[in-house]
Amino acid sequence: MSTAHAIEPNSPYVDFWNAVLVPKFNAWRHVLVGGLGQHSAMVFPALKLRSGDNVLDAGCGWGETAIEIAQRVGTSGSVVGIDCCGAFLDTARADTRAAGLANLTFVEADVQTYAFEPVYDFCFSRFGTQFFENPVAGLRNMRSALRPGGTMTMIVWRGRADNPWLTLSKEVVLRYLPPVKERAATCGPAVLDGGHRGRDPAVADRGVFERQI
Repeated sequence: MSTAHAIEPNSPYVDFWNAVLVPKFNAWRHVLVGGLGQHSAMVFPALKLRSGDNVLDAGCGWGETAIEIAQRVGTSGSVVGIDCCGAFLDTARADTRAAGLANLTFVEADVQTYAFEPVYDFCFSRFGTQFFENPVAGLRNMRSALRPGGTMTMIVWRGRADNPWLTLSKEVVLRYLPPVKERAATCGPAVLDGGHRGRDPAVADRGVFERQI
């Protein structure tokens, strides 16, 4: 296993993830992994992964999916897991060493801006793309990492109307507390429903969002 690093200058958004959210996610990892794993378990059997494929796992977090993909593509294939949170990748690297995998590398960088080469046969993301500060830029950059004919698959929540559990707690809190300030630091959880943060006018328009991808 390579332990390559490619740390880039962080945006305030990435800084917020590392300073505020990573400790919270790590504290509840045992709950999150079990829940998220149920979704990928339904999708993985249908993934068109082949022995020898070169795969990118975008927003790989603690590396569970990257490890499973590395096992699927075998020693003739390779996997790169990329995430902007260094503490997540520390866990991913430790688990990869424990699994004895030599075909899996982790890179600490922002998927939205990382300078990919078009060398991947397959690009995967499990609940990572929903956290992009700018989904259009992030998905375009993921697309740039694929070879001609490559495949991109992502697992992501549908719109808020389909997932009331994402908004119910906020609705209750707003009955008693004032709303968060317009420019307050935030991460989500988000959904790729267009206009979920509104930082980019192009993203706020669902039609533009779909066309630009």
